[in-house]
Amino acid sequence: MKKIVLALLPFFVLVQTQAQDLAEKKNIPAKNYLSLQLGPSLPTGDFARKDINSDEAGFAKTGLTVDLNYLYSFNENIGLTASAFFNINSLAIKKIRELTGVSTLKTDHWQSIGLVVGPAFSYAFSDKVRGDIKIMGGITSANSPDIRTNGFLLADEDWVTAALFQTGCGIRVDLGKQAFFASNLDFRYINPRFEITLSSGGQEVRRQQMSTLNLTCGVGVRF
Repeated sequence: MKKIVLALLPFFVLVQTQAQDLAEKKNIPAKNYLSLQLGPSLPTGDFARKDINSDEAGFAKTGLTVDLNYLYSFNENIGLTASAFFNINSLAIKKIRELTGVSTLKTDHWQSIGLVVGPAFSYAFSDKVRGDIKIMGGITSANSPDIRTNGFLLADEDWVTAALFQTGCGIRVDLGKQAFFASNLDFRYINPRFEITLSSGGQEVRRQQMSTLNLTCGVGVRF
């Protein structure tokens, strides 16, 4: 019996070691957080200005942003975050008609789609609640609106590539197992250079600051 026990001892030690390793892996906190969030996009600064005499005025209204957010935690307080987003803001067409006196004027919207990456700094308020501060930079494809009257195109839209800065704060709340609730408040700044084709056949170069304050909420998974 003693010989059998001694012969099987290495096997028991190996099984026990593997079981301990597996148990420890189960207790390893999640390092990856992936969430889908959406919410209102509030224009700020020149983007929200409604002054027909200002070349910087964007006449933008409150719009919508959809964000796919990812965060990887290196440790309790530092991580790397990335966000892919789509942002759309319509124009205050009634105000534009009022200021220009052209009641048949029509226009569509400002749009942007892009990707930002940067560091994230986290703080645990409790076992289930964490706060984040993020500073990110990236690239975006931005779209200017077209302008029409009576079906006649006055100025065509333009898509351009531009640099992007984004910063903000957020909160993550564990919902059990792998799910969590997320909410972010982000400031997004773009300053693209559009080349707008006019009905006369010429082109007008225009820079437009597209700055928005985005409040988003959603759910995600951690793994």
